[in-house]
Amino acid sequence: MHCKIHIEETGFIIDYSDNGVGFDEKSADSNSSFGLNGINSRVDLLNGHIKNNSKKGKGTNYHIELPI
Repeated sequence: MHCKIHIEETGFIIDYSDNGVGFDEKSADSNSSFGLNGINSRVDLLNGHIKNNSKKGKGTNYHIELPI
């Protein structure tokens, strides 16, 4: 796992990656994925943006930008 948090002029940047089992992003978009939906709703609440990339067997990457 790797997590980097830093501040830029535009806001907080969070980059997270792991080499875990990953998941199928299409399946995770359903209402049954409370964890991912919870992350997305909190980022939205803070007027931020999130990009995620995950594939089964390949791990997961998140890039989150939150304005100051």
